[in-house]
Amino acid sequence: MNLSNTGGGGRGSDKGDIIGDVINHGKRKFWLRGGQFHYHHGLKAGEGTLEASLERLLLRSMNKNDGRFNKDDYLSAYISFMTTPNSHNDVYAGTCHRMFFANHVKGKDPNHCADNDGHNVDTIDALVPLIPIALSHLPSSSSSSNSATAALKKDIFDAINMNRKSPSLLPRYGEVYVGIVHASLLGRNLQETCEKAGAALGLNVKRMMQNTREDPMCACYIDSSFPTLLYYLHKYGENSPEEALIRSTNAGGENVARGALLGAVLGARHGLEKLPNRWVEGLVGEKEIRKEVNVFVDLAVKNAGRGGREGGGVCAQG
Repeated sequence: MNLSNTGGGGRGSDKGDIIGDVINHGKRKFWLRGGQFHYHHGLKAGEGTLEASLERLLLRSMNKNDGRFNKDDYLSAYISFMTTPNSHNDVYAGTCHRMFFANHVKGKDPNHCADNDGHNVDTIDALVPLIPIALSHLPSSSSSSNSATAALKKDIFDAINMNRKSPSLLPRYGEVYVGIVHASLLGRNLQETCEKAGAALGLNVKRMMQNTREDPMCACYIDSSFPTLLYYLHKYGENSPEEALIRSTNAGGENVARGALLGAVLGARHGLEKLPNRWVEGLVGEKEIRKEVNVFVDLAVKNAGRGGREGGGVCAQG
């Protein structure tokens, strides 16, 4: 973190004031040259990172909008949350957030503040908001309509591109990820699902598994981090969701967003009862999180029962 740019994207000077004054208020001291602070320094055990806090923010926005994604509402909530001191305790904010607010303070229209530095924006954390998006378009065992698939693709695109500019690469991975969630909800075998997902991206997952001798560690960049996600799902996910999460965590690298995406698929495939209760009970704000999730799930199920919101998945269902 001591090499990161406090005034914009990627690595650079620690003299910028986006970090400290505009977002992550009072936390620029943790970014200064010579510092040795962990990316999530100061968080308590069980306390959510910035991205986890934004996931809850998205849930609350969707709950307010009858379980549906409303880009304008979430964009407004995002700007308010990020620019309010003490809204979260994380010290790190990724490049997409820093670039967004570097544009925002220049007076740009919020709908045009999303940016891309060509290296640090196309990352796996961009897919985390797609977890509730996937569940707001619950899959059907029968074929979905073209309009339902188009609506799902639009939500995927808008959720990703709200605060980062990635018109094709990240939505492609996002559609595949949502397909994995939907296939898991329908009870499909995770190994087969991962192999189909890999094929959709031009990746031979069986060969990857044969050639990978140790659990991989990788950085956040989507072209390497997504295959790593498929690895943990394929090797451990079908039989041992707890081991899958522990192995992914212990491997290191970018294991935070990967862990969130991994956990959502494992929950969809096996149910909450197959995940250790101590992990849930140990969450900071557990009661509030349960309430937010339960409201959202009730809305998702209700909307699916009305018809017209079944997503059908865009990839990997088979």
